[in-house]
Amino acid sequence: MGGVGRLWGGVIGAAALLGLEDLIANHRVDWLAAIFPNYQQHAGLGVGAVLLAIVLFAPQGIAACSRVRSMLELKNVSKRFGGVVATNEITLDVNAAKCTP
Repeated sequence: MGGVGRLWGGVIGAAALLGLEDLIANHRVDWLAAIFPNYQQHAGLGVGAVLLAIVLFAPQGIAACSRVRSMLELKNVSKRFGGVVATNEITLDVNAAKCTP
């Protein structure tokens, strides 16, 4: 939820994972039981796989995946060279996810 360095995201994420483990272990899901008959005995393995996927693919947290952060934003920029207009009121928005060091 919160990612690296955010206390409440970790607390909420841990509670969600505990809830997921309880859901897997104590409530039968018919389609999952058809594929893996003993899945309820291995609830910790499923939760571990979910946790590993979150750490690998969303290290800044799940909430950060939905946010688009602007690294650079320019609005209504114009450039003139004497009487020649090179650009007139352009807007530029560069997202942080699109830039690499």
